[in-house]
Amino acid sequence: MHSPELKYEIVQKYLDGKGSFRSLADEYHVDKSDVQKWRDSYLCNGFKGLACTNGTYSGEFKVAAVEYMETTGSSLRQTMARFDIKSIASLIAWKKIYYEEGPEALFEERRGGASKLNIKKSTTPEEQAENNEDLLAEVKRLRMENEYLKKLNALVREREKSKKKTK
Repeated sequence: MHSPELKYEIVQKYLDGKGSFRSLADEYHVDKSDVQKWRDSYLCNGFKGLACTNGTYSGEFKVAAVEYMETTGSSLRQTMARFDIKSIASLIAWKKIYYEEGPEALFEERRGGASKLNIKKSTTPEEQAENNEDLLAEVKRLRMENEYLKKLNALVREREKSKKKTK
């Protein structure tokens, strides 16, 4: 993580014509794309655009960012700078969700393991027990499959070994 002061120093050098994206990136040992991102963020939001924040964005904000990008034809980088979004990966994910699931899907909280794995949280002990039984059956099946493949692999190796001896 780079301090806002360092980012500002790099951006100022770029704006003053004292280096290109590449030369400044090499000089400060940062990625060229970071220098571009910092420049864009600074031009749109001033010094506060260089602050290191990990924000939580509302559904309205996400929809507005994706719709702005689409209606204006702005690039991901331009949209990031305009809305002071720190991660291009977030913006890409929002765009994907927007087009695959609709704008209302951007209002859903998606952080955390359960939602990413599409596992429904059980509400009753019976549902939890059933879910546990299903998981145990799956583990048992996978263990059997693993053992089968190990034995098959051993047989194939043994057959290859015997073919080499007979030659």
